[in-house]
Amino acid sequence: FKRDVFSVPGAAGCNNAYVNPHGVVHQTVTVRRVTNVVMEASLPTLRDTWFPGYAWTITYCKSCGSHLGWKFSLVTGSLFAKPHEGGGVSHFYGIRGSAIVDDVEMQDEGEVQGNENDMAGVD
Repeated sequence: FKRDVFSVPGAAGCNNAYVNPHGVVHQTVTVRRVTNVVMEASLPTLRDTWFPGYAWTITYCKSCGSHLGWKFSLVTGSLFAKPHEGGGVSHFYGIRGSAIVDDVEMQDEGEVQGNENDMAGVD
């Protein structure tokens, strides 16, 4: 998991509190990849994005349906993020701190059935 945590260019670190338009604060960790997630069946949107140049889509746990966070995708032609210049990435995930479950924790709780690729959360 720790190898996938990173700081999005322009953000003040990899673990930040972000507030949505309804005033809800989400303690969010930015990671390069996650496992066992599904995206909401809607188009990515730039509306109220926390990361300029990136559109977001809500993500859910494939196993239980809980809200995990968001997938952020670079908008083609964005002036803010340029992955080819090392200043950004094509996509990443913002995972709610309360939704993070690592492989060891799930095994300790006896929730793992099947192989480790079937687990919710981050690698």
